Amino acid sequence: MDDITVKEALPAFYKNYNLPPDGGVDDSSVKIELMQGVYMYIPNPDDRKKVVLKHDIHHLVTGYTGILKGETEISAWELSTGCYSNWVAFTINTYGMMTGCPWNLSGLWKAWLRGKRTSNLYHKKYTDEQLLNKKVSDLKKELGLHEENKQKANTLIAFLSFVGFLIFGTVFSIASFVLIPFAIVYSIIIAIRK
Repeated sequence: MDDITVKEALPAFYKNYNLPPDGGVDDSSVKIELMQGVYMYIPNPDDRKKVVLKHDIHHLVTGYTGILKGETEISAWELSTGCYSNWVAFTINTYGMMTGCPWNLSGLWKAWLRGKRTSNLYHKKYTDEQLLNKKVSDLKKELGLHEENKQKANTLIAFLSFVGFLIFGTVFSIASFVLIPFAIVYSIIIAIRK
C-alpha cells in the first residue's frame, strides 16, 4: 500500500471503517463509534474540516486504526508531535488520549514516545490536492515514520511531557464534564434525524 498515492489509499481506509467516501469532511456532525453499535455525534466545525484530511492521512502513515484503540493512540501521537496550533485538533486529541488512559496507557505511551521522534502534517504547508497526490511511502519518510528511522527520543523528557500532559488532560476532562449532557442531547437529536 505504501507505493500508491494518498488519493488511492483513502477510499479503502474509509470503507474499512464505515466512513463516508470523503471521510465526512462535509457533514455537519461527526459520528464517533464508542463501541460496536454505540455512537456519539459531535458538531463538525470549519476548523475540524480544515484538518480532517491530515488526520486521516496520519492514520495511513502511522498504521493506527480508525477504531477506538487506534484513535486513542493517534491522539497521543498527534499531541506528542505537536498539534497545538489548531484548537479543534488539540481538543479532540486531548479527549481521545484521555479516553484511552484507563485501559490503553501502554499504547498511549508508545504512541507518545513515537511522536517525539517523528513529525506530523499539521506543520506542513501542503494543499489538500498536493497531499492527495503524494505517495504514502514518501510521506512516511518525510514524517520520520519509515523503517529506517532509528532516531531515539529522549525518554526522560518524553516521559515528563507525557505525565505532564496526563495531568493537564485529567483537569481538562474533569472541567469538561459539564458538557456531557449537551453531547448526549446533541447525539440523540442527530441520531433521530438520521
